[in-house]
Amino acid sequence: MQVSVETTKGLNRKLTVQLPGEQLEKAFDERLRSLSKTVKLAGFRAGKIPLKVIRQKYGAGVKQEVLEDLIKRSYSDAINQENLKPAGLPHIDTKPVEIGQDFQFIATFEVFPEVELADFAKIKLTNPKTELIDDDVMGMIDKLRTQRATWEVVERAAQSGDQVKIDFEGTLAGEQEPFEGGSAKDFSLVLGSKQMIEGFEDQIVGVKAGEERKIKVKFPKDYNNEALQGKKAVFIINCSEVLEQKLPEINEDFIKSFGIESGDLEELKKQLKEHLQRELDENVKLYTKRQIMDELVRLHKIELPNVLVDREIENLQQQMLQRLNLGKEALGQLPREPYEEKARRQVTLQLLVSEVVKHKELKADPEHIKSLLMRAASSYQDPQEMLQYYMNNKELLKNFEMLALEDKVVEFLASEAKASEKTMSFNDLVQENQNAG
Repeated sequence: MQVSVETTKGLNRKLTVQLPGEQLEKAFDERLRSLSKTVKLAGFRAGKIPLKVIRQKYGAGVKQEVLEDLIKRSYSDAINQENLKPAGLPHIDTKPVEIGQDFQFIATFEVFPEVELADFAKIKLTNPKTELIDDDVMGMIDKLRTQRATWEVVERAAQSGDQVKIDFEGTLAGEQEPFEGGSAKDFSLVLGSKQMIEGFEDQIVGVKAGEERKIKVKFPKDYNNEALQGKKAVFIINCSEVLEQKLPEINEDFIKSFGIESGDLEELKKQLKEHLQRELDENVKLYTKRQIMDELVRLHKIELPNVLVDREIENLQQQMLQRLNLGKEALGQLPREPYEEKARRQVTLQLLVSEVVKHKELKADPEHIKSLLMRAASSYQDPQEMLQYYMNNKELLKNFEMLALEDKVVEFLASEAKASEKTMSFNDLVQENQNAG
């Protein structure tokens, strides 16, 4: 086997493999003999069919199978021989070949880039200094009250925090006909919830039941409906009701509804504080991880294989389709551009994390993998059954192993980083993570 490698551009490689004709001829003859022992043809006894007959009837198909097998094996041998690391499947080009003649094939593909890791001491890390206070616990109680709030009709003008029941119809600026998705009847909207686009809710504040109001808004440039991005619109709003939120009292009945039989407020606070502490710990980890990943990207400039970027874009598009409850057939309708930046970042991080793992010989902690599995399973009705499902699904289990390994990388890099502290409230920490996510 003769092999030559050419760098055509960047990470693109052109691999030319020349094979002697006797290899194909030998493999072809062996396959025909094997076939002659099993095939059945009218007029011939089993196992006694002449090779000439087998060749005439099955030669073309056998030749193609043998050629494909030989190319597959030779390609694998060639990339190992040349120490190449393809980032995706190759494109194979061949010319017509006759049995017994030398032949060649050309494989074109992208390789993984060579990654030179930066000095980890250049990583800048801010550790959040956050402690839970009574206001955090009371804030959680207020959220629980809000979840169980009721709404009562009032005669006054709507204020921020009120719920209004409205009919609305929207038209784009300069057009007469309503646009698709721009109309609704008996729509309940809490003012200040930011459920609608910017400016919509603000212009309804002060409306009264029975009042009609005309408002003007502009759709954001990144709006999820491409046809409306950056467009100005006019909405006619008709309000039928204004409702005021009524929060439940913090009494024994309220406290017992959360499974605290004593009805004691201090016991509720204790349990909520334990819950918030777990949430705080998770947010500290997330805050640290986000910084580490940002710093990795900042410190490294890597040429990315297009095949990996394309694959990640498709993954992101499929996730969007799942959120929209659309089938895979809609994949080709999604634009590429909104996902490209995130895909490139994801691929960059995958390559860097993999390189750190290899360079520092890091291994995932089995106990940490188990804790990740148990945490994921705990949100289901039967955690033990779900845990068993994860353990028996190799693909899902591999995902958890990768998460654990990623956490190991973050832990290692955090220990190498130049760190400082920043005092933050619990709410500010959570908000920063949410804004960044």
